[in-house]
Amino acid sequence: MRRKLPLIVLWVLYTLPLIAQRTMLVSNNSDDYFLTEEYVSYYEDTSANLDYTSVLQKKFVPLPMENVRSYYSSHFWFKITVKNSSRTQAWLLEVLEFGIPKVVFCDPQKHTSVSTGYVQDFKTRAYGHKNFVFDLSIPEGETMTYLLMTSPAVASGPVMKIRNNTKFVSYANNEYLLLGIYYGLLILIVIYNFFLYISLHDRVHLYYVLYVVSIGLRSLQWDGLGFQYLWPKVPVLNQWLNFAPQLLLISFFWYAINFLELKNRHPFYYKTILYTLVGYSGLYLIDMVFAIKYIQIAYLVPFLVIYGISVTVYRKGYRPARFFILGYSLFIISQVIYILVLKGFRLENEVLILMFVYSLNIGFVIETIILSIALADKMKILKNDKEKAQLLIIEQLKINENLKDTVNRELEHKVLERTSELEAAKTKLKEQADHIKNMNRLLDLENYKLKSNVKEINLQRGLLKALTFEEFVKTFPEETACFRFIEELKWKDGFVCHKCGGQKYSKGSDSFARRCTKCHYIETIKANTIFHNLKFPTEKAFQIIYLTLISEKEVSTYELARKLELQQKTCWSFRQKIMEELKRKQISKQDILEQGWGILIKE
Repeated sequence: MRRKLPLIVLWVLYTLPLIAQRTMLVSNNSDDYFLTEEYVSYYEDTSANLDYTSVLQKKFVPLPMENVRSYYSSHFWFKITVKNSSRTQAWLLEVLEFGIPKVVFCDPQKHTSVSTGYVQDFKTRAYGHKNFVFDLSIPEGETMTYLLMTSPAVASGPVMKIRNNTKFVSYANNEYLLLGIYYGLLILIVIYNFFLYISLHDRVHLYYVLYVVSIGLRSLQWDGLGFQYLWPKVPVLNQWLNFAPQLLLISFFWYAINFLELKNRHPFYYKTILYTLVGYSGLYLIDMVFAIKYIQIAYLVPFLVIYGISVTVYRKGYRPARFFILGYSLFIISQVIYILVLKGFRLENEVLILMFVYSLNIGFVIETIILSIALADKMKILKNDKEKAQLLIIEQLKINENLKDTVNRELEHKVLERTSELEAAKTKLKEQADHIKNMNRLLDLENYKLKSNVKEINLQRGLLKALTFEEFVKTFPEETACFRFIEELKWKDGFVCHKCGGQKYSKGSDSFARRCTKCHYIETIKANTIFHNLKFPTEKAFQIIYLTLISEKEVSTYELARKLELQQKTCWSFRQKIMEELKRKQISKQDILEQGWGILIKE
């Protein structure tokens, strides 16, 4: 006996992991059982090619997983043993994790297996449900063992539950109803804010729409409804939507900085958030090649930075941030509740269970509703500020009106006081009347001389007698001044339509064009003039005319091109056009000097 004792000890130590796994007992006392670690053991198939008959011969060890060589290149087999002490045989195994690429459920007693996963067509599933659901047909009083293979796996193993059919149907109906309400609210919020963007043209509403759409994509990728209803035959979209959390972060970044007006009000905070986002993006790209252990924590950092800055901005007096902070805080609370559920917090009420499981979705909905209220509140604050400013303007106008009335009354009073003085001074005014008449005659004479001088100046300006080239350039420095000069000459005697002869017009397509009210023909300022179809600036054309017709010495086209920074061919072509116009109208250079070059424009 003493010789056999060491062998017995070794056998106990060897079989201890197997003894550690407990058998799940289902009975009439409950219709829903959670498979905790004590009811599940696992085996890592590093070769990734064993079938369930071979795996049954291997040694399974208890959860959680330790010393696992690779989560991504191995197959992981999980073994559960269930004893049925109830009166029903209709039990189901539900795997609550949607994002498992490959899942194989094996029933060694019946020698059957079902293969599915989110990288396979949705029709491969035994039940048309967003989660992986498998039949457990266990006769009353019997104990059966099942195998579940996943690739890859997480350290705690897949989250699994055993339910009877009645419980599963009831829970699934409530679950789908809750998710339908959730997505319906998201759609309403998207439509509402999209129409606000169309009406107000405020980009913050567009960024908010993108943020809510990103939340919807993240949820569809997380809960599996997108795969079930939208792309059941395109499982590759499940992998593409792994980018949904990053899209959610980016869209929230743009929404937050625009809502809080950080770029204009607080550039330092804007750069802080931007650099934080860029830093996380760099880590994310590195994680795609080299897996980073705490990448999920790094993902939360930009959100926390935005939250902290929103609180700071509110403390500095930006009132619209208060609803932003409230919505964000409630979302953080929902995250905490969700983590408690993941950590094993248990409830018995089915509705409460659903609310806790989908606390993240509920948090998203509450956050989006409050952020919508925040946008409305921001618009209300801006409207109130605008109304206050208008009231201040109205108040100031009233003050100005009262001041004007007061001044008028004072003036009237002074006029009455002065009336008597004026009566007394009437005689003196009569004496001064003659003197004033003489002064008026002198003023009339001076006005006549002044008008003559102005007329002469205008004439010289038109004839270009007294203007040097530099003065000419200052007189016509840009196209608008040139157009005014052409307009004065072209339509001095009134508008006459070249198409129908009509003399009434309205404003054309630009400031100087005229539209005939009779035939609707539009005549531009340069049409039917020497400047028609001009391909270079009009002020340059004026300068060519000056240097061609007014300049005392002849200027070559090469010198014109250099002086005016134009091509020589352009200068030559326009000079030829000038000469042809002079010849066509039989105008001499002497006529130009006497009448002004405006005769080139007149028809």
